[in-house]
Amino acid sequence: MAALNEDLAEVGTYLYGRRTYETMAVWETDPATAEQSPESGVFAATWQKADKVVFSSTLAQVPTRRTRWERQLDAQVVAEIKAASRGDLTIGGPTLAAEALRLDLVDVVELLWYPVLLGGGIPSCRRVCAGI
Repeated sequence: MAALNEDLAEVGTYLYGRRTYETMAVWETDPATAEQSPESGVFAATWQKADKVVFSSTLAQVPTRRTRWERQLDAQVVAEIKAASRGDLTIGGPTLAAEALRLDLVDVVELLWYPVLLGGGIPSCRRVCAGI
């Protein structure tokens, strides 16, 4: 977790698909998540102070502060977000990252591998953490 905190220290804006956003929202909506360790507390504080943009055509609302909702990924919208961001942008979610790659919006790709994967979903070989 300390390494993740270091990697994400310069992020000013997180771009998320719906599922990833719903997973990450606990860093603000569930205080017990931040209390798991000192590093978890640092991550929660860092995540909460960053801007978030959720790209989803099915989301009904965003329960976290500093969060903007967009119906679809659009190159012009991303350019505006990038110009207004206080720091780096990062993309969370394999489907959104794949679309950003197709639109040529990605400057840097970092693959994050986790030693344990459980359940279904998109295969891990397609999981990408892309920075703009």
